[in-house]
Amino acid sequence: MMAADMRAATLGLVMAIAGGGALSAQETISFDSSNRVTVGDWAIECLTDSAPDQCQLYQRILTQDPNTVALIAALAWSQRDNTLLAQISLPLGSDLTSPPSLNINGEAVASFAWSRCLSTGCLIEAPLPEPLVAALLRGENATFTVVQPNAGPIAIPLSLVGFGEGLGEIMPEGIMPAMAADEE
Repeated sequence: MMAADMRAATLGLVMAIAGGGALSAQETISFDSSNRVTVGDWAIECLTDSAPDQCQLYQRILTQDPNTVALIAALAWSQRDNTLLAQISLPLGSDLTSPPSLNINGEAVASFAWSRCLSTGCLIEAPLPEPLVAALLRGENATFTVVQPNAGPIAIPLSLVGFGEGLGEIMPEGIMPAMAADEE
């Protein structure tokens, strides 16, 4: 059941990109896991029966307990909005009055507003500005920091190994190099 919940958490991102609305009880959306591609520490999955392919680049970070997910990051290109959309699931119990922050190479580069919480975690749902994507492409390491009321700030690592190659697979040709060049 937990795997189904994790897929449901990332489904909203792909549905937003596909321009889909609410699903009826008879409609099902599924990823073609037989065509899952691993790129470094990231994976790419595409919706089945989609035209054109609607794909997401994602990463799951587990805690010391292999059944507990600390972070799910899902990214997908929106052709309609011409932007990279992110949906990040962070641990339940996070202090919702303290916005989560993204650090790249040890430097705080962005903070995000919480959008909602599900049974699997609390979500950030936002477009990623080009300068932030460029910083991630150039970065060596990244962390999301959340505040837990009883434990204080907790940094959750997000691997950037394979990030650039994975983005190259889900973004239109010519877009990613322009994003990286903007910040050089």
